[in-house]
Amino acid sequence: MRVRRLSAFFWAACIIVFLLILYIVTDLTFKLPSIKPAMVEFDDNKWSSLESKLRHIENELNEHHAVVGEIKTAMDQIEQSAEIHSVKKPTNSLKQQKAKEFKVVGDEPPKMIFKVQQNNEPPKMIFKVQQNMSECPIYQTSSKTDVQMLSMYERIMFDDKDGGVWKQGWEIEYKDNQWSSKHKLKVFIVPHSHNDPGWLKTFENYYKTQTKAIFTNMVEKLSVGIGRKFIWAEISFLSLWWNLDASETEKAAFIQLLKAGKIEIVTGGWVMNDEANSHWLSVIQQLTAGHQWLIDNLKYIPKNAWAIDPFGHSSSQPYLLKLAGFENSLIQRVHYRVKKELAMNRQLEFKWRQLWDGVGKTDMFTHMMPFYSYDVPHSCGPDPKVCCQFDFKRLPGNGVTCPWGIAPRKVVQKNVAERASVILDQWRKKAQLYRSNVVLFPLGDDFRYDRANEWDNQYSNYEMLIDYINNNDAWNAEVQFGTLSDYFKAVHEEVKLSDFPVLSGDFFTYADRNQHYWSGYYTSRPFYKNMDRVLLAYVSVDSARRALALFQHHDGVTGTSRDEVREDYAKNNKAKPISNPKGGLLPAEAAGNTRTDSRGHIFRRGRHLETPRRDSDEDHDRAGRGVTVQTTGAVQRARMEFI
Repeated sequence: MRVRRLSAFFWAACIIVFLLILYIVTDLTFKLPSIKPAMVEFDDNKWSSLESKLRHIENELNEHHAVVGEIKTAMDQIEQSAEIHSVKKPTNSLKQQKAKEFKVVGDEPPKMIFKVQQNNEPPKMIFKVQQNMSECPIYQTSSKTDVQMLSMYERIMFDDKDGGVWKQGWEIEYKDNQWSSKHKLKVFIVPHSHNDPGWLKTFENYYKTQTKAIFTNMVEKLSVGIGRKFIWAEISFLSLWWNLDASETEKAAFIQLLKAGKIEIVTGGWVMNDEANSHWLSVIQQLTAGHQWLIDNLKYIPKNAWAIDPFGHSSSQPYLLKLAGFENSLIQRVHYRVKKELAMNRQLEFKWRQLWDGVGKTDMFTHMMPFYSYDVPHSCGPDPKVCCQFDFKRLPGNGVTCPWGIAPRKVVQKNVAERASVILDQWRKKAQLYRSNVVLFPLGDDFRYDRANEWDNQYSNYEMLIDYINNNDAWNAEVQFGTLSDYFKAVHEEVKLSDFPVLSGDFFTYADRNQHYWSGYYTSRPFYKNMDRVLLAYVSVDSARRALALFQHHDGVTGTSRDEVREDYAKNNKAKPISNPKGGLLPAEAAGNTRTDSRGHIFRRGRHLETPRRDSDEDHDRAGRGVTVQTTGAVQRARMEFI
């Protein structure tokens, strides 16, 4: 009986549970139809709201595009109607105050201003800091260029095809009837001497053994003959000769030659600075050092730039030169394949424009030399074997020969016709690479014209060639000695500036042949590159400024000089900031990282390469005496700092 009761109880429980489950399921089934439409209604409302928002955003975007289109149209109209004024030439008279000012864009270097003092005091050159750096002028648009270097680097094949006598180019041809009596070929022979303030020898050693003699011969030989001219670039050497060895007679003769236009100072920097490693502040500083010396001693302001030896060229350089009032520039060391590409399109002369400049405010007219080097064999024309025969320093008996095996011959009446015909052919071929009929022929090389017989040989032989060509009417050519200023003046008189292409970008990395890329100097000798930046903090000391300026030379900061020259740079850079007791925080007797001034105050150089800082744990002023601390900031903007 007990088992039956349990069995009946179990089955009764199962039936109750089954009925309960059945009830729940039936109840839910009746309610689901009412729930489902609610869910559908919720989803429809959600997506309808999202679609409404998207339509609103789309309408706003369409309105935005319309406004942008109107602004673009207005900008194009403004640019088309804007007048681009050229930079005013600096007047020769320094009796009135003149300022070279250019409207600046964004965060840029300070303006360079030449200001004449009263009471016949020498003019001063200062940099004016732009106060409002937040302006965004309407002309700050993308640059409109004919040649964009980044695009060219991606487009051209960096091959090395044999071009014949011009190895890196092609065989140049021209038509004999290309010139006439009213449309003559004009050739400017520009004698020059490139003097490195340190490379294979130290700066002082170069001066004593070669450069001093160049200046001595210059003032003597240029006074002989009516048409002789010469250009000079490195003020570090000129100032050394002027202050140490030039007599009053030589100084007067030099100034007279300068006023007569027989000597031109080109660029006028303390050195011909490197354009890859040098900080822009250091570039300005060395340029200021050279220009201030020229103004103080010669009352002279250069207007044409000459950069034949830096290993590649930065677009920052023409921008700084433009701010300094320069009108034209010349460059040389550019990748040989880039030169060929530009030469094929006759674009070796161009308006160098900054990438952000949409209307040409920063344009710098630039001449690029077309061939391998700036020496005579690679300057007169495409065939170095022929051109070397017209480098009369290499006449037999002078210790210098032509690598191509054919020595120069002295020009005499017997051979002048043949010699003149040969070199004129080279000049005519060179003219095919440019848009004008004006040819520039730099006549010089490293440390040239250091001997009197070179002056005589070069000038006397070319004077015979010039006279013969100019008197031969059938050749339709006009040849003369000239300066860089003479050349650019002739080019601008013949071709309008608007007819030259616009180029933007830089010319790095440089290769002179094959795959010989000059990139190691970007990082070589890092200790000395660091020393360059440290010294930049001490430029309030005049001797430090000049030591820093000297180190910006393209064989200095680059590290491409010999070991003994590199050590000499380091010696100068280390000694100059602490050699003058008036030099702010750096006393003459100080050594190492700790600096002690004449009162006994201790200063220590900080980690961030700024001005040395006074130790906070040192208190040498307990008696209540005042302490004057001189500091200098290397950046042209306001900042707060504890010292």
